Formats: sequence, structure tokens, C-alpha cells
Amino acid sequence: MQDVSELNTIETDVLIVGGGPAGTSTALGLLAYSDLKVTLIERSELNHTRIGEHVSPSLFEILDYLKLNADKIKTEFATPSYGTAMAWGSERVFSMNGIYTTETATYQLDRTNFDFELLKAVAEQGGIILPRTELVEHSFDGTHWKIVLKHAERGLIHIKTRFLVDASGRSGGLSKRIGIQQERKDKLVGVGAFFQLKKGVHPEKYQFIESTMDGWWYRSILPGRLMGMTFFTDSDLASSLRLSNRQAWFDHLSKTQHLKKELEQYVASASEIWTRQAHSQITSFSDTSNFIVVGDAATSFDPVSSMGIGFAMSSGCSAARAIRKALNENDSDAITTYENDLQRQFDAYWTQRQAIYAREQRWSGEVFWERRREYDI
Repeated sequence: MQDVSELNTIETDVLIVGGGPAGTSTALGLLAYSDLKVTLIERSELNHTRIGEHVSPSLFEILDYLKLNADKIKTEFATPSYGTAMAWGSERVFSMNGIYTTETATYQLDRTNFDFELLKAVAEQGGIILPRTELVEHSFDGTHWKIVLKHAERGLIHIKTRFLVDASGRSGGLSKRIGIQQERKDKLVGVGAFFQLKKGVHPEKYQFIESTMDGWWYRSILPGRLMGMTFFTDSDLASSLRLSNRQAWFDHLSKTQHLKKELEQYVASASEIWTRQAHSQITSFSDTSNFIVVGDAATSFDPVSSMGIGFAMSSGCSAARAIRKALNENDSDAITTYENDLQRQFDAYWTQRQAIYAREQRWSGEVFWERRREYDI
């Protein structure tokens, strides 16, 4: 990886804003199959604990395509899972391998170390990585983007790039900065906390979902004997229920039939209750020259769909192919074709999402569930 202290000015073919799986997959798809120069910036240090990521074996096919050591990643950063247990549509608990898949083998990812492994691969394949860096100015002259970055240690860095990639996640910060707005379909948020497994207790190797009157709970097992417990509801409902208040959040959890029993095995985290965006959205961007959007910034899905990291990485691979065609083959339709593919995927997802929520009829008159029967909120 190039020394940051040498980077006063950078000329690159592609600048990727965002160092998560979507951004790194885009970078790896370019580095593995072209001679294009790639620079990737990441605002954070990627050191916060994630809710958890339940994935199917198709993830390892993507890793093979990116010329990574899928067997090593499966061994070191993925734990076999027994699938999903759900109390959805009735009080009875039933098990399934996934909402959309019939595959029998699923895995729980160690997201922190997995993300670092992808970043490491980008550096090893010749990409420039700038952590703790944010974009502060941008302009486009018809051929190149001219970007000013602010690095935590180096200060201002000037970049000239032929192509700009928004991999900034669900917030779509880069798209918003240049005037592109997402079409948001709902108000879903996740409000959660982390718990430490008590000594001598062995964690259950499956995720658990339990629906309630105002939304649904998700329990995931994380590395380091941690558990994530998250309640998904709409932002206005979360506010009215005062779920950011620790006691109110625990009181709401105590009303569940199944998940409240599992707390006996855990010690509550001392950290505050956190809230994260979980809404569905689609972004239109092909009218902006030399620009593309990937992962959650392009298309984000309800967590009940289990489409998070798999889609993020596959969209990165597809975006890399479109960029290669646009830059190396002067294919003016490549980005539009990619955007149209995203729209088709989103339309199919939305139909399936409605079907999933329609399975729960016990609270059909409640606001949260009634909204799930509408296309827009």
C-alpha cells in the first residue's frame, strides 16, 4: 500500500468512496480484471461492532470470482449456522434456512475481520487505500472528477479521477452531495444493544426472529461471545415508544414471548442503545457522467430479506464490469444497463418483501403492519 505521506496529489482511473464490502468488491473487480488504477477512501476506521451478517454459500462464489482465498475466509471468518428460527405469523416457532434460499448450509460472518480482509486484498493487488479520509470538495470538468479530500493525518489531498463510485452505504452521502436523491420506500430503523454471553454458556448457532405488534426483533450471534438484539420498527414508532431510552427498550423486549427468555444467558452491555437506518430505497444515477453507485447506496433492502452483504458484493462486481466497459471499451450504455439491472432486482425484492410481511396477520390493524401492505409510506 502506498505511503499516505507521499500522496499530496493523486491521479487515478477510479475513486471509490466507501471501504465496506460494496466498495472493496468494486475495487477488487477492477484490479483483478483490468489495468485501471484504483483509489479507495474510507471515512471511519471500520472498528465498530456490526449487528451480524447471515450469509449463504453463494458468497464464497463471489470471493472466487474476485480471486480471493474463499477457503481461508470460510475457515477464519465464517461460522456454520443452523439457519433461522422464527416466530412469525403465529406463536409457534419454526425453522428455515433463509427467506429466499433453500440452501442447507449457511454461515455467520465475523464482519469486522472480513471487511479488513477485503481491504487487505485491495492493497495487495495494487489499490491505494486512504482510511480516516472524507471528501470535502468535488467538481467535474466533463472528462475528470476533481476531488479534494481531508485526511486525518496528512490534511488536504487532491485527486483527479476519470470515474467516481459511491459506496458510502445506506446514507448515500456522496450521491446526496452531488445532487442525487434516493427514492426511499419506508421508515424502517433498527434499535438495538449488544450483550455478552455468560461464562460456561454455549451460544446458539442460529439467528432468531420474533414479530410483535409494533415491528419485529432480531437476535444474532456475533464474534467474541457477543449477541446483538435489535428491534426493527418505523422511525416515528420508535420515537413514540421511546426506544432510545434504555429502560423503555428493555421493557419492550420483556413483552416478547420467546426472546426475553434468552437474556438469562447474557450480561447486558453497558453501552447505550443505538439506532441504525434500515429502510428500503433505490437510487437513479445514470444521468450523472462518469459516476456509479453500489451496495446500499444504490439499492438497500429490508433486513428481513437477508440480502445485505451478498447483494453489496455482487453489485460491486457488476459495477466493476460496467466501469471497465465504460472506460476501456467506450461503452456508453454500460452504466444505464447496470442501473436497469438494479431496478429489476429491486422490483423483484419488493414483491417478495410484501409477501413476507403478509404472512403476519395477527396485528393487521396496527400501524407498522398496515404500512407493510402499502407500496409507499
